[in-house]
Amino acid sequence: MNKMKLSRAGWWILVLGVFLVAVFSLGLARSQQVKAQGQLSEELKLSETRLGKLQIRELQQQREELKHQVDEARVQLAAAKDKMRATVESIDVTDHFYAVAKSCGVTVVSIGSSAVGGEKLAGIGCSVIVINATVEGDTHNLVDFILSLNSDFATGVVRSAQVTMPEGKTPLANIRMFVYAYEGS
Repeated sequence: MNKMKLSRAGWWILVLGVFLVAVFSLGLARSQQVKAQGQLSEELKLSETRLGKLQIRELQQQREELKHQVDEARVQLAAAKDKMRATVESIDVTDHFYAVAKSCGVTVVSIGSSAVGGEKLAGIGCSVIVINATVEGDTHNLVDFILSLNSDFATGVVRSAQVTMPEGKTPLANIRMFVYAYEGS
């Protein structure tokens, strides 16, 4: 085997060539790395922009939905206030009481009402009138009458009702009812 001898200049050329190949390879790798890093940075910025817009859109939708719910609640509150705004007059209440009794087929035996008073209902100032009455009729009609009082008086509630069925006589019901009216503005 013949060994090949390189001169000093040959060695320098060989070392310089290997060095240049190494530098070129490293430069090429770094160039690709910088290019990839640039693409990733661009994608990250785009993703952050999309995320920001998405969150803003969702928050705006939630805001609009909450505004709508508040508006609905205000409308319901106004309707409830209007419903309760009618003044409580003893004559009006007793007239309506008699009308409900007639439609249910019961007879009012006695009726009495308190003077208009004030009461807080769920923290809201209301005027209230208390009705105490005794009615007679068939048991089925008495039950219908009590239920009708609760549904026909939009702002009234039957607080107590006691049905008695004396032997050989027409059944009676003693009723205590509160009728409210809104006092605020």
